[in-house]
Amino acid sequence: MKTQNFRAVIVDDEDDAREMVSIFLEQMFPTVEIIGQMDSVNSAAHAIYKLEPDILFLDIEMSDGTGFDLLTRLAHQPDIVIFITAFDNYAIKAIKASAFDYILKPIDAEEFRQTMNLALRRLEQKRFSSNFGGAMAAMQIDTGKIGLPVLNGVNYVDVDTILYCEADDNYTVVHFTNFTKTLVSRTLSHFENDLRKYNFFRSHNKYLVNMKYISSYTKGKDGGFITLVNRVELKVALRKKTDLLKTLSHVE
Repeated sequence: MKTQNFRAVIVDDEDDAREMVSIFLEQMFPTVEIIGQMDSVNSAAHAIYKLEPDILFLDIEMSDGTGFDLLTRLAHQPDIVIFITAFDNYAIKAIKASAFDYILKPIDAEEFRQTMNLALRRLEQKRFSSNFGGAMAAMQIDTGKIGLPVLNGVNYVDVDTILYCEADDNYTVVHFTNFTKTLVSRTLSHFENDLRKYNFFRSHNKYLVNMKYISSYTKGKDGGFITLVNRVELKVALRKKTDLLKTLSHVE
């Protein structure tokens, strides 16, 4: 896969640390453009909102707060956040903050290279999947098919063969009427937008169901559950119960 251009921001209150990251990027990853460098949480919060970087290199302990403080102030977190810090006691907190990696100072060049190779691979895969959005939408209109981004490309399938979709973190498991399933590198929210016009219903945070394959609904205090034609039972969120019943009343 050909490396594409991505944009990076470096936030660290140490001049030497910012310079070291800059040098490593320029020498090892010239396709990554450094679009901003900041030395404080406050300055970074305003700049990142405008710059919208793909990659954020982030110190943890700074003069006016922490890197975690900065992340909580961002409406949209960059796709890749790499913490670079002299402290080794923040690893668990970094993981919980959805950091891509956690590098200790002084920065080891080989560790930096390995981390960036993985980061760029993830960004390239995400961009590849996104670029198929328009093509997939057009194909849905013309043929009733949808494109499923998988590891080695895109599989186009008939919408009618999809039984339901199940959320799996940032991925989706697509279950088919022939009892097979496929893990797809798209969120369930993306599928909800794409499949709404094909009579799919988001019955739960975890499930998006093809209404034509629902055989029954069973009441329950927590929202109950639906049973599909293959006898699979899926929970219904309490807040979705009323909408589900209204929608079912219009399904032919």
